[in-house]
Amino acid sequence: MSQSRSRKMRSMFHACLALTCLSLSALSAADDTPPAPAAQPRSMHSAEMPARGLSMRQVEKKFGKPLKVLPPTGPTSKHNPPITRWVYDDFIVYFERNLVIHSARPRDPEKFRRLKESRPAKTSAGAP
Repeated sequence: MSQSRSRKMRSMFHACLALTCLSLSALSAADDTPPAPAAQPRSMHSAEMPARGLSMRQVEKKFGKPLKVLPPTGPTSKHNPPITRWVYDDFIVYFERNLVIHSARPRDPEKFRRLKESRPAKTSAGAP
């Protein structure tokens, strides 16, 4: 083996060794971090939210009719299906076609209140 190749191998070995040492020191430092605060229990009046994958029919059966059904948004194509939102008293359900993709509690209560009060609920065109 040539001397230049031997030097390259040695410097690669040292670089890998240094990277391993840095990784291990980062892991040991992570052990010193305080644990995350415990999750706050939900209040007794907060409802559970629909799980991902439920159909519109299942959501309506389990949670009742929404206060409001917002019209589909976004470009619609085979790869970009419409997103429909159903507004309930304390959460919003997002549907892709007729399946739940996300449920969330709003961060801004005032904006959410205005959304709920802006117009009466429509009937869902996409509901089976």
